[in-house]
Amino acid sequence: MRCAAKSYVPHPEERPFGRVSKDEARASWFETALARLLTMRRGARAGGGGRIDAFTGRNTAMLRSAVVILTVALGLGLSPLHAQAPDAAYKAALADAVATNKRAGELRNQWTPTDAALNAARKAGEAGDFDKATALAKEAKALAEASIAQALREKDAWRDAVVR
Repeated sequence: MRCAAKSYVPHPEERPFGRVSKDEARASWFETALARLLTMRRGARAGGGGRIDAFTGRNTAMLRSAVVILTVALGLGLSPLHAQAPDAAYKAALADAVATNKRAGELRNQWTPTDAALNAARKAGEAGDFDKATALAKEAKALAEASIAQALREKDAWRDAVVR
């Protein structure tokens, strides 16, 4: 009878009942640290306002803007360059792509596909295939513009990725 009146005291190796429930306001250090880490990961913003994808770790805004820039640049096939002679249009597009790539170099963010596209455009121009050369030069310019956009966006965005 005396044992029934005594409250239950857990063994020193057992957890108290209050700690087992998830309804309790106080959480363990690990649970709060994990919640903070996941919150920082989901809420991390890149310089352009894009979110970091939790699964791939990539900046989704950067990928979207690169696709938009490439689409717009390749869509400029209907530009006034077609009114010119094919070799003049090629030379103008190549000069524009080289100048844009030079600006990307000044920002220290030249992409290797840009150089490959420029070289391919030069080879096609030397072979006399000016339509293909113009398209490759426009592609090279679009890649250079995307690298410039990335350099400007990442200039200060790296601070947001550092865990504090």
